[in-house]
Amino acid sequence: MDKVTIILWIVVIISTVFQYIEGYFYQKMLSWVLPIIYSASLAWLYFNGKHMTIFPLLLAFVIGNIWFYAYYVSGRNKHDKKLIK
Repeated sequence: MDKVTIILWIVVIISTVFQYIEGYFYQKMLSWVLPIIYSASLAWLYFNGKHMTIFPLLLAFVIGNIWFYAYYVSGRNKHDKKLIK
């Protein structure tokens, strides 16, 4: 792997962790920035210099952001379960 790929994977992993933390603490400070960074990094990793067409790009964005939002909801649900106990 080259350095750019390693940096992009680190960005994707860190942004996913921050999204879970934001969901857990009901924060929305970075909720508009993190999905953009995540989607751009994911698209760059997915295509990796290949010719991008609109359908695979949209598919990568939709699936990636559904997965990303699931981490936010998962963190929020974990926090709610902790409050109930």
